[in-house]
Amino acid sequence: MTPFFILMAVFVIYVLISGVILSLSNARGYSFGSYIGFANFSRLFSDGFFKLTLLNTFLMVLACLVTQVPAAFLLANWINSIPFKKIQGLIQAAFFVPCLMATVIIGILFQMLFTPDPTGLGPDFMNWFLGTLHLPHNFRWLADRDLEFFMVVFVSFWQNVGFESVFFLAFLQSINQDLYEAARMDGARPRHILFHIKIPLMRPALTYVIVTSMVSSFLINELTFVIFPRGPRKGGLTVMNYIFYNLMYNHNMDLAIGAAAGIVIFFIILGVSFLQFPIFGLGKSHEE
Repeated sequence: MTPFFILMAVFVIYVLISGVILSLSNARGYSFGSYIGFANFSRLFSDGFFKLTLLNTFLMVLACLVTQVPAAFLLANWINSIPFKKIQGLIQAAFFVPCLMATVIIGILFQMLFTPDPTGLGPDFMNWFLGTLHLPHNFRWLADRDLEFFMVVFVSFWQNVGFESVFFLAFLQSINQDLYEAARMDGARPRHILFHIKIPLMRPALTYVIVTSMVSSFLINELTFVIFPRGPRKGGLTVMNYIFYNLMYNHNMDLAIGAAAGIVIFFIILGVSFLQFPIFGLGKSHEE
């Protein structure tokens, strides 16, 4: 295991310590600067733009959790109910493909779907599709600042729900079928089986999916810049955008503030992740 620990020490522990040291300095550009204490953190939390991106990020995390996790769970149950294994594999692969695609490719794909016809002779594909269903179809998907948040959540949903359903499906197929038969013999209905057998036994999968979905939502960055041709302006801005774009390019590479923002996000993700374990009781299903 020595090679693993060496790589971890160099690329994880050393980088983390360097980031903490950088956040306590006035580094800018290629200059390491000097030690200034926690002044960067004070400056960070007095920045209204940082507060906006932090609020947007929290809302995105909440929206992604509320939409992706239940949808992935229902999708896994539907795939598991299909009697033919080959069909199960085909459907599972079809939903899993988006998570294998590069984020930049996904952004370009959805930009094409939501961009009007360049000749001006017709609407974009989504407005055309909504029009065929006789639904409102005059949206300016990529130009309306109020739709940016919806767009990011929608694309993230499409990209991740298949990946999350794979873990739910694996746990569903590992549950002993005798438990279902015994429950039905005792008069249990489908909702009783769901809430008293499936969900309690799937707590490890729920914990893992919720934590990974939350972390990936916190780290949304390049997707927003690829989807919106002129870059996000309001609801699509995230904390990672704040770190990588607004600091690196718009503020003369103010690396110290960027490092401070990264440290704040690190501890937020760490705290929320550890909070999941007592809530969902990771490992209790095995003990029971």
